Amino acid sequence: MKILIFFYFYIFAECDKLVWDGNKFNFHNIRRQVKLLHDGSHPGARGSIVGSRHMKYTKPIDVIKDVTFINTNILNIDISKVPPKLTGFHFEQYDGDATANHQYLAQNHNNHQYMIRYHHTTCQLVRCEVGLYMLHGSAQESTFLTEGIKSIYFAYYLVLTTPDMNFKFHKFTINGNKYPLVTCPYKRWIVQHSGAYFEPYDHSGIHYIELKETHIILPAYSRSPHSVLFLCGDIVYVDNLRLKIFYEFVKTKENNMEIKTIQVLLHKLICYPNEKPDLYHHFAYDEYSLNMTYIDTDILHNQYLYYMDIVYFYKKNNHVLTGIKQGNEIDHRKVPKEIEPTCAKRLGVLPAAINFYVNDKLEDFSGPKKNFTMAIKIMYITKNMFNKVYKLNCKIDLDDAKNNPSISKYYDKIVKTSLVKYDEDLNIKLIEKVTFKENDFSNYGKYECLLEKIRNQETKDMMNNIRRMTVMIIPDLNNIKEEWQNQFTISIFCPKKLSNFATLENFITISNKNELCNLKKNLTVFETNGGNILFRHDKYLEKNVKIKNVTTTCLYKTADGIEFKIVKDGFVLKEINIKENTQHKNESNVKIILLCCGIIAFGFLFLLVTIVILRSHRRRRKARGKMDGSISSSMNSSMDSSNSSSMSSSMSSSNSLSVYKPSKIAQSEKTKTKTSISRSFMKNKNPKKQTGKTILSTSAQQNDSKVSARKSKATKIK
Repeated sequence: MKILIFFYFYIFAECDKLVWDGNKFNFHNIRRQVKLLHDGSHPGARGSIVGSRHMKYTKPIDVIKDVTFINTNILNIDISKVPPKLTGFHFEQYDGDATANHQYLAQNHNNHQYMIRYHHTTCQLVRCEVGLYMLHGSAQESTFLTEGIKSIYFAYYLVLTTPDMNFKFHKFTINGNKYPLVTCPYKRWIVQHSGAYFEPYDHSGIHYIELKETHIILPAYSRSPHSVLFLCGDIVYVDNLRLKIFYEFVKTKENNMEIKTIQVLLHKLICYPNEKPDLYHHFAYDEYSLNMTYIDTDILHNQYLYYMDIVYFYKKNNHVLTGIKQGNEIDHRKVPKEIEPTCAKRLGVLPAAINFYVNDKLEDFSGPKKNFTMAIKIMYITKNMFNKVYKLNCKIDLDDAKNNPSISKYYDKIVKTSLVKYDEDLNIKLIEKVTFKENDFSNYGKYECLLEKIRNQETKDMMNNIRRMTVMIIPDLNNIKEEWQNQFTISIFCPKKLSNFATLENFITISNKNELCNLKKNLTVFETNGGNILFRHDKYLEKNVKIKNVTTTCLYKTADGIEFKIVKDGFVLKEINIKENTQHKNESNVKIILLCCGIIAFGFLFLLVTIVILRSHRRRRKARGKMDGSISSSMNSSMDSSNSSSMSSSMSSSNSLSVYKPSKIAQSEKTKTKTSISRSFMKNKNPKKQTGKTILSTSAQQNDSKVSARKSKATKIK
């Protein structure tokens, strides 16, 4: 409901707003030229609006509360021929144009009047009056927005340009490394509500309340190598067109200041003894990035000082600065002079150390197990720290940063830290987050905080003053619980290595408060199984030694000589009598033997059945071959008989008996063959082999009978 009410009033207000459309008003010619204030000359910078087809802004210009301007004519003046003078110039009418006498513009520089009527507008260090102008015959300034705005007869938009959109505002000299203070335009240098604004390049400088954000005081220097221009900021027009405002300077190589190095914790930010820091304005100059930053010593705890920066000192009671603050130096046709520094000093090395942080909290390594004197700090991981993500990182902390917050980032521009871990091949792995797990030792081991140069600057002295840090992360596992069903299911072992960062030194087992064995004293009760050392507890069971509660201690040592242990407490849930267990084992063994015999017998039976099936299959195949041979023989016999019949019928019918006799002989041989096969089965001979021989014999006899028959026929024919 509130949103609907808001939109209702918003739409109502917008609908009630006056729209001034330049296409619906009579056209007026506008002519303006630049007049220099320091000598009254005209450099030839002119602009005019002539003819109704002149260029316009078609988009709305919505900078005055109750009026929106559209189709506004643009008055463009090229100021590239204007010499760089802070005194600036006026805009005046020429060629009989009298419209300047009727022009109104928005402003708030010298009084609280929102609109003024002025025929000589200007652009100089005091202010720059570009943007929207309105023409009205005789409206009062005090009632212009309520009454006069409704009857303006023309409006135009003034734009200053150059071919490269850079304007050199002023020119001066820099003596060596003495970077002087200059006055730059700031946010409200452009007339407010004009449809244009000034965007400053720097915000870190000297601000006086009396200036009302129209100007800022800055040291002028080269912001890029070999540059002779110092950028104050940009004039931004309604269409986002930008005109850059520069100072131009000439830099000499003479008159350099001596720059001494100081320790900021031991020396105050002053030029001479017995002075106080609040006598100066301080600027820190970064030679590497070519940047100046204002240091307010009154709130130094909220600002940062950096190693190798050069601090420039400017006296606050300088008469030029005093005049600017009082409003006497920045005035119509008056410009302030440049202010050179009193001295400059470089920030030197401060003692510091690299510290280790866990989840952005400093790890102090305190506690009964920690040793502050060790070069390697130890961080213990307990069971309650498992399966959690930890953010690990290193930071450079200055020794006295708690009392001096301004140096807490002292070395951050020069070097950076990184936390690394080496693998077994000495490859570096960058670490940001880790998780520790119960049976995973890969994230334990040695971590190092490394320093890496960010800039190509001399850092030898600094590196020698920063204390390094190495952290060893090891498990603190002294209460691991284990349970076994009985004494015959006990498994007691220690890994020989923990992820290649620690090696097993000793293996101690204690049962019922009595030490059972010690790896260093009795090797016979231990054996190696892969990557583990096993305790042969069965040797004690054979001696009727009761094992119920067992404490196992695995002692480890890292390559750096750091020792630690992992302690496991094991419990036997149910104790079984050894004799009963032996009998049970024997019974189990008998069952296993019987089961094995059954499996072997089944295997033989299966093999026998397989052989019988294969032989039967082979017999069937050969029988089918025999039948195929008989059929083919019968077919051959029929063909021969047919041929013989044909021959005998052509010669004589009496020969048919002699042809038939051979077939009886063949039939007799077949009968003999069958009888021979039957006898071979009865005598348990190989029927397949015997059958093969019989078939061959029968075939031969048949062939002989055929030959004899043919010979007999031939004889009779003859």
